[in-house]
Amino acid sequence: MFREDSTSNETDGHVRIARSVNTMNRRLMLVFSFLVLPASGMHAQKLENHGLVVTGSVHKVEAKCEEGKPLFAVHLSLQIRNDSASPLVFIGGPGISTDNFNFITTRPGSSKETLLAAKVLRYNPYQEDPFGPGGSPSDYDPYASLVKNPERWEDPEPLIPGGYWERPRQIWLTSGFTLSEKATAAFKACKPVDETPIPDYPSFYVEHRTSLKKYPNGENAMRSLQERWKSIGLLPLDSSGDISYRSESIIFPK
Repeated sequence: MFREDSTSNETDGHVRIARSVNTMNRRLMLVFSFLVLPASGMHAQKLENHGLVVTGSVHKVEAKCEEGKPLFAVHLSLQIRNDSASPLVFIGGPGISTDNFNFITTRPGSSKETLLAAKVLRYNPYQEDPFGPGGSPSDYDPYASLVKNPERWEDPEPLIPGGYWERPRQIWLTSGFTLSEKATAAFKACKPVDETPIPDYPSFYVEHRTSLKKYPNGENAMRSLQERWKSIGLLPLDSSGDISYRSESIIFPK
C-alpha cells in the first residue's frame, strides 16, 4: 500500500463583500478544522511538549482542488492529553500557527531516526488568496490589534491535568503521495480524482508551532499573556518564546 522506492521533495474580518456566500462558508468550515492548538517547529529548535501527549489518527486522504490549486488533503484527528501537574492554556489560529508534516523514513534496523518534510501549503482564510503568501489590500489580520493590545485577548479554556481534547485537523500538502498516471493527469488539471492517494511512507509526525514574532511587540505580548493567565494555567512557551509540540508517530491506514 506504500511506495518503498519513492522520494518526496523537502521543505519547512474584513472580507470583500463581493465574494460569494458559498465561498466564504467553505472557507469558514476549513477554519474550524485549523483552529486547534499551536504550531510547527523549526529543525534547529527543540520542541517542548510540556507534558502534552499528542496522538493522532488519519480519517481520509484525498486529491482535490481548492482555490484552483491541486492539493493532497490529509484529514485527521489529534488527541491531546495533559500529563503535566498544571493546567495548560493555548492560543493559535491562521496566520500565527503553522503545522509541519514530516514523513518517518527510518529504515528497518537503523539506529537513527530519519525524517523527510512534505511540502505543506499554509491556509489562511483571512487572505484574498487563502493559500498564497498574503500581502493583498483585501487581506485581514485579526491578531495584529490583539498583539498590540494583549489585554484584549479573551481568557482561554484550560486543559486540566489528566484532561483530554480531541480536535479535527486538515493539512494540505503538495508532495508525499502517489497517484496512477491517469489520475495524476486529472489531478494536475484540477479535475475530479476518484482515487485515494498512496503515501510514500507509512507514518509521519505533525509538528505544531504558534509564534507572534512577526509582530513588533510579539515576543513581549506572548510573555504578557503567560503572566496574565498564570492563575488559569501555564502558557507553555519553549526556549524561543513560542508554543511548540510534536505528535507521536501517526500511521496511515492500510
